[in-house]
Amino acid sequence: LEAVAPLVESSSPTLVRALLEGVRRFPSKRMVDLLTRRMRMGPHPIRLLVLESLEAIGTPDVLAPVLDALSHTNIHVRMRASQVITNLGAAGKLEIAQCVLWLLRSPDVNLRRVAVELARYGV
Repeated sequence: LEAVAPLVESSSPTLVRALLEGVRRFPSKRMVDLLTRRMRMGPHPIRLLVLESLEAIGTPDVLAPVLDALSHTNIHVRMRASQVITNLGAAGKLEIAQCVLWLLRSPDVNLRRVAVELARYGV
């Protein structure tokens, strides 16, 4: 992690893409924190790759960054985050009820709509 962390913050998209695909194999809280930091840095294509990596990790630690991505300004990031939650819930890796409750507490009406959709389809 100490060797990879500075490289993930690189400006080279090819290097970052390769590293993000590699960190999927190490499902730890520290990796999730590293991915969360990279998602905040951007740009949007990297954010989408981070969401893919979080989905591949699939531990309960990924819930917070994926739920944060649901409130992002870019529609593609929000849609991909919604897909990640749906896929992880369908695979039984996340507790959908916990996601719904967290989303319903949000002041953002769009997040509450996502909660209703998750609850409606009972993923």
